[in-house]
Amino acid sequence: MKVWVFFQDGGTPDQGWGERHYYISQSLLHKNDLSYEIFAANNSHLFKKNKNFKGLYKKCNENGTFYNWIKIPSYKKSISLKRILSWFWFTIMTFIIGIFKKKPDIIIVSSIPLFPIYSALVFKFLFRTKIIFEIRDIWPLSVLELSTIKASHPFIKLLAYTERIAYKNSDHIVSVLNNADRHIKSIIPNKKFSFTWISNGYFPASTKVYEEFNIKLKYKTIAYTGTIGEANALEYLFDAFIELIEEGHEIQLIIAGSGPLAEEFKEKYACSQIKFLGKIDKSAVSELLRKVDASYIGSRNKNLYQYGVSANKIFEYMNAGKPILYSGLSNNLIEKHRLGLTCVPEDSQDIKKGIMQILNLSKNTQEEIRIRSKEILQSNFTYRVLSEKYYKLLKELS
Repeated sequence: MKVWVFFQDGGTPDQGWGERHYYISQSLLHKNDLSYEIFAANNSHLFKKNKNFKGLYKKCNENGTFYNWIKIPSYKKSISLKRILSWFWFTIMTFIIGIFKKKPDIIIVSSIPLFPIYSALVFKFLFRTKIIFEIRDIWPLSVLELSTIKASHPFIKLLAYTERIAYKNSDHIVSVLNNADRHIKSIIPNKKFSFTWISNGYFPASTKVYEEFNIKLKYKTIAYTGTIGEANALEYLFDAFIELIEEGHEIQLIIAGSGPLAEEFKEKYACSQIKFLGKIDKSAVSELLRKVDASYIGSRNKNLYQYGVSANKIFEYMNAGKPILYSGLSNNLIEKHRLGLTCVPEDSQDIKKGIMQILNLSKNTQEEIRIRSKEILQSNFTYRVLSEKYYKLLKELS
């Protein structure tokens, strides 16, 4: 069974982002009947380290996982013409490279970007290849809800058209979002489709301890790890913390991550009890989370999130076994499994209450959350479990 994955931002741990299919592949290396090959771009604004080489593409064996690295125009901003152009170039190159290879049984198109679905559809037409369309982020809905761009914009119309094409013509749809099928139904109401929820998850990182984490936590501490961007609504967390600090509370906030708003927030919320560490290695994240008292996830108060949240940081937090403070819509993973507290999104006063509550949980409650987090993670959200779910689906389709 030969499987290709078109995943432009699909990196390895060296790139520090988009490792989902790398981890799935690594977990399935023992399957002798499976050949798993990833097509990815050599650079991304999300990567901490780009893949540099001569030529238009390079095939590499990354610890047993085969990659076709495609050279795309270099860009640094998430919103840029170069990024959009890279989507089209990547799509074209998946076809040019793929047409000279032994044909696959299944192609997984992991979006975003959406456009590689067109390359996959050509292979489906020519060779009867099955297609799995994987939704990691719902586009163009995310763009419409998290920006000022209107649905009437020509590029949004192109994205919406491509989204419908993908849903209608795929043999199966997978999403990291548990309720994404509701959105799919709203887009193709009269078309039957097959859907499977396969979440993001946790893959054990190196246990190496980094020197920069020999930090002294003088006060009770909450940590946030990950992207510092518009969608994360972190300004409400900062506002809540500043108020509590000004009231004399001996608490501390540690931010480990990078993003378009990082420098702005670092300057605006400069305070000895708020520390910005920048983007750190995943193995170092684990070490940091073991030291703090609780962790935080934030999101906007948008209908987009009714379809689910599957941020990788959730599973890193679960592995640490610390209570999670989630500022977002109800009926979420944290609430469902009693892994911490949920507060109203974009409400600094409710977040303020949540901070004090989660930092003052009893020892018994903290221990119950630690045990429950570990059990749920191991049973449902490790890549060992998730990869078997994907493998079963691949076998059914092939």
